[in-house]
Amino acid sequence: SLLQSNVTLQNQVTQLLNYVSSLSSPAAVPPAPPVRKSPVSMPEKFSEQMDRFPAFMGQCQLFISLRPEDFPTDRSKVGFMISLLTGQAANWATPLLVQDSPLLNNFQGFLQQMRVMFENPIKIQTVDRRLRDINQGKRSLQEYIAEFRLLCMDSNWNEPAHMAAFQEGLSDAIKDELVHAEGALTLDALIVQCLRIEARLYQRGRKRLVMEPSSFSRAQPTPPRVFQPTVNAEEPMELGALRPRLTVENEGIPAVALVDSGATTSFMDCAFVKHFGIPLIPVNPPIKVETVDGRELKSGPICCATQPVRMLIGDHEEAISFYVTSNLHLPLVLGMSWLCLHDPLVAWSQNAISFPSLQCVDHLRHVCAGQDIAAPAVSIPSELSDFSDVFSEQEADRLPPHCTYDCPLDLIPDAPLPKGRLYSMSEPELVALREFLDKNLARGFIRSSSSPLSAPVLFVKKKSGELHLCCDYRCLNSLTVRNSYPLPLIPELMERLQEATIFTKLDLRGVYNLVRMRKGDEWKMAFGTRYGHFEYTVMPFGLTNAPAVFQHLMNDIFRDMLDRFVVVYLDDILIYSRSWDHHLHQVRQVLQRLREHKLYAKLEKCFFFQSSIEFLGHIISPEGIAMDPKKVEALCSWEAPRRVKDVQHLLGFTNYYQTFILDFAKVMDPITQLLRKKVPFVWGGLQQQAFDILKKAFVAEPILRHPDPNRPFVVETDASNVAIGAVLLQASKDGAPLFPCAYYSRKLTASERNYTIWEKELLAIKAAFETWRHHLEWARHKVEVRTDHRNLEHLTTAKKLNQCQIRWSLFFARFNFSVTYVPSGQNRRADALSQKPEYIGPKDPLSLRTVLPPESLAILQDPVDLRARIREAQRLDAWTQQRQGDVGPDSPWSIEEDLLRHRGLLYVPTRSLRALIMTQCHDNPAAGHFGFYKTLHLVTRTFWWPQVHHDVFSYVASCVQCRQAKAASGAPPGLLQPLLTLGRPWGMISMDFLMHLPSSSGFTTVLVIVDMLTKMAHFIPCQRLPSSRSTAQLFLQHIFRLHGLPDRVVSDRGVQFTVQFWKQLMAEQNDYLSEDVRARSSETGDLLPGLVCRTE
Repeated sequence: SLLQSNVTLQNQVTQLLNYVSSLSSPAAVPPAPPVRKSPVSMPEKFSEQMDRFPAFMGQCQLFISLRPEDFPTDRSKVGFMISLLTGQAANWATPLLVQDSPLLNNFQGFLQQMRVMFENPIKIQTVDRRLRDINQGKRSLQEYIAEFRLLCMDSNWNEPAHMAAFQEGLSDAIKDELVHAEGALTLDALIVQCLRIEARLYQRGRKRLVMEPSSFSRAQPTPPRVFQPTVNAEEPMELGALRPRLTVENEGIPAVALVDSGATTSFMDCAFVKHFGIPLIPVNPPIKVETVDGRELKSGPICCATQPVRMLIGDHEEAISFYVTSNLHLPLVLGMSWLCLHDPLVAWSQNAISFPSLQCVDHLRHVCAGQDIAAPAVSIPSELSDFSDVFSEQEADRLPPHCTYDCPLDLIPDAPLPKGRLYSMSEPELVALREFLDKNLARGFIRSSSSPLSAPVLFVKKKSGELHLCCDYRCLNSLTVRNSYPLPLIPELMERLQEATIFTKLDLRGVYNLVRMRKGDEWKMAFGTRYGHFEYTVMPFGLTNAPAVFQHLMNDIFRDMLDRFVVVYLDDILIYSRSWDHHLHQVRQVLQRLREHKLYAKLEKCFFFQSSIEFLGHIISPEGIAMDPKKVEALCSWEAPRRVKDVQHLLGFTNYYQTFILDFAKVMDPITQLLRKKVPFVWGGLQQQAFDILKKAFVAEPILRHPDPNRPFVVETDASNVAIGAVLLQASKDGAPLFPCAYYSRKLTASERNYTIWEKELLAIKAAFETWRHHLEWARHKVEVRTDHRNLEHLTTAKKLNQCQIRWSLFFARFNFSVTYVPSGQNRRADALSQKPEYIGPKDPLSLRTVLPPESLAILQDPVDLRARIREAQRLDAWTQQRQGDVGPDSPWSIEEDLLRHRGLLYVPTRSLRALIMTQCHDNPAAGHFGFYKTLHLVTRTFWWPQVHHDVFSYVASCVQCRQAKAASGAPPGLLQPLLTLGRPWGMISMDFLMHLPSSSGFTTVLVIVDMLTKMAHFIPCQRLPSSRSTAQLFLQHIFRLHGLPDRVVSDRGVQFTVQFWKQLMAEQNDYLSEDVRARSSETGDLLPGLVCRTE
């Protein structure tokens, strides 16, 4: 029993120990779910820009607050922020780390020190100024609100001040609507109110169905469609939705049309044509268009129309041509000619339109039976199919390898590195930016950068509507060492194409991106965006040396082919041949060369085996060279310039084609006059006439023949008083008529207009030889020069030369030519280049049409009673009465309206009236304080009196406002010359008067005479300012008697020292009088006060 009890006790102890053990062991805890970190992006790095500091601080504090588990201590927070610092900011933080500063363990203290260092010290003043100046401008209301809210956050203004500033900066349209709205009590309520107003304005604008030129958008190409016949051809369409669809080059263009029975024909808006590139044809002669009230259109006569385009209105389809004009409220106007042709039926009560005419029904059935055929895609010719890899888009997207033609970028030594700021971008631009970065990072064309340089980026809209990213490298270009590798001259390229009959044009894909940047220069190409800092590894667009580098590459690649059967201008390659067999072989050679150098062509822009082809804005054919019809159409639809910048754009466009235009310089003369300095821009009748003639010249341009060096050249020249001109001619074969190869003309300079007519004619020959030197200097045949000036016939055989011939004889000696006299009537080509009577006549009166704001206007008018006062003054003036007796047919005097006039100008007798008139013509706000000549011109347009020039000059010279505001126009007076070396006492003296002194024994003036060497002085009292005779007597009595005659006298220009009596007196004594405009303070002014005090 004792044994059993022991066993039982052991079992109980074991159970007890097991129970205690289970209590002491930890229970199994299920694993905690992983902590999800907040999806917040890493803050951007910060260097030292004050404007980015608030955003950087906010991003860092947000990141730290959303990830507290990553930053448990102040030291970790400070370390995180220091890791984001670069540039000057990193230099500031480095000593804190090196010295283990206490700020590393004090996060708030570190933030405070950063604010002191990098926050704008005048932040409040800056925000206040920006709040006073902010305005919506052309931005959307949302952008304006966002910027205003950001400024309010840092401002200490109260809410009423914020509301006033916000309302002041709104656009005029929203301000006008706010006047009729309830007054908001808070800024938030005011913002909501403005947002509602903008939404209403937007909807109101949409209801008007007015398409502005800037809002045109090209629709996507429509797929081929089959028209199913409808059961009833008279099924009406809703009239309010009369929106035709035009088809141009297989692309559908939605439009809005106005049905106008008052218009005789159909019109299309010029801006609509430009935006969608609708082909045009010239209208010759131009058609004048009048409005309802009989006035001609301001845009001038119509000189072009569209080619027939397909127009679809519901199931109604037709081909129609529109006349092109400007300033239409809608893109299309369907006029009476269209209404009469189709006779549409309008159901006004149902607001619908239908086409029940038999012609429309038959035409609809014809269309329903057919099907639209899409234009075939561009394909590689079968003869070149083995070169398909040269046209591969995928291969062109690969990063090219480094080679000897890598683009270098050398900067001017010690030049400051440019740092551009970011430009604001719209939502579509941000989407395009993201796509550009993703695409080019994947291709390796760009990469992340830590460069100290940064160029801003912006977007330019292409013709297709796509956004193209451009880097603003203007600052970088100004610091770049220029590459002077030349680009070829386009006229010389055209001259290489003679006798060619077949052409192929290749356009490279990627262009500059096919060249790598030189290794180590990539950091200079850095650009900054909202999404980071990047740099190009390939040559981008916008670099000043990019064209030179790429042209160098292309010239070296095709060096053995250039001018034999290939011409190259940057990425445009033209292959030309005389026969098909040669051409195919030569095209294959060029494609093989592109394959070897890993250059790729853009198939959609290539043209193969053409007999006529467009190249660099010209149409090349075996017959010669002509202008691109698209450029002619662009000029025909060009609106009249409204400012100097528009004239510059017009000249930049037309100058490229001046070799095609007869008398180009003469035609453009009235327009180029507007570019002169100090010439007000007024587009008058003369300029519009020149503009219309220029359009006609472009429409009727000739085809220029290719110059043939194996045929003789003929040069026709002529000169007028304002311009010179020449024509280069050549015959295709013996006995054939002459055809033009090029035209030349230019205006004479101011000095050249002073030449004699003989010299001007000779100058025309010289200018022609200079222009076409490459054809004429080594010509195989003698050049014949034709002129209508007979004296030039003996130019090459004259024995005695005048100065002009001697000056130019060496130049003419380089050419083998003869001069032939041609009567003026037979020299029509060259005559037209220099003599146009409609441009030599008097100028048209110009009408000022500029609308000025009211604060810029002032009314200039004569006082109501001015003529009455002049009439009364003439009646009382005796001299006027005498002149009235001299009135006669041969006399300059006449009487009109009881007023005496001198050569038609009103005579002003009294000084008070003359002063009033000069005040009107000089001080009046509309006069503007003109100078002497302009003020005199204003006065003498209407008035006259004796010595009017002298009076006006004195008045203008005494005008206080002019003397204070206008800088002196003359040369500075220069430095004062030192006096001569003093040789003896009283050899040089100075003389002057002290006047207006307190009376003493009747004396108020003292004549002071000082010896310049010893400073000894004589003070001679006078009762008043003496005359010149008295001054001479005082001098002889007090100075000559004691000291004799001086060698030199220094005085001011007082009449006592400058009149003839004093000069004659000194001349008799063999003395020399020196005059000094200013008193010599060092000789008299510093000495006199002490002497006078001691004397008294």
